[in-house]
Amino acid sequence: MSLTKQEIIAKATPYFLENGYKGTGLNPLLKTLGMSKGGFYHHFNSKDELAVSIAQTLYEAQFQQVINIACGSGSVKEKMDQMVDIYQPALSNINYKNSINICLYMFEMMKTSADIKQTISQNYDALMNALSGAFEKGIEEKELDGQLDVESAAIHFVSLLDGLILFQSIYPTSIENHTQQIMLQFYKSIKA
Repeated sequence: MSLTKQEIIAKATPYFLENGYKGTGLNPLLKTLGMSKGGFYHHFNSKDELAVSIAQTLYEAQFQQVINIACGSGSVKEKMDQMVDIYQPALSNINYKNSINICLYMFEMMKTSADIKQTISQNYDALMNALSGAFEKGIEEKELDGQLDVESAAIHFVSLLDGLILFQSIYPTSIENHTQQIMLQFYKSIKA
């Protein structure tokens, strides 16, 4: 079977999440993918390279959407609402086992791969910079408190979003109302 690089990443992701990086052997993975070693090595130099590609794919798309919003136009409140809207489908449709597996996979990969740790770190740095910039603009426009520590506020906001995903994975009931209330409380704490 001939698969594209993106198809391999998409089909291998559930396998890696189920078995973890260390628990994923190349031969069983290839059997699951229905492809030969030659076909695999045409796209990837190693299992490690595939694992890195999977981790990058899991993180980068969502991070980029949030960064684009933070850098875009609108009030800080509007931007926060848009960012929560990106997270909301993940919060509403979260699968406990899958979300825990993604977290465990990322932690495992950060220990295993300097590239993954660097990629995740770069994504968070870019997100923090974008949010800090949005908060600084909010201070300039008198929307936010002039004494606000924008870096701490950015860390707080992202921690809330990430924490809500973890919370939803542990307590698989709808938290949409809680999400709105939590974000409103955060906004009230930073507004002018």
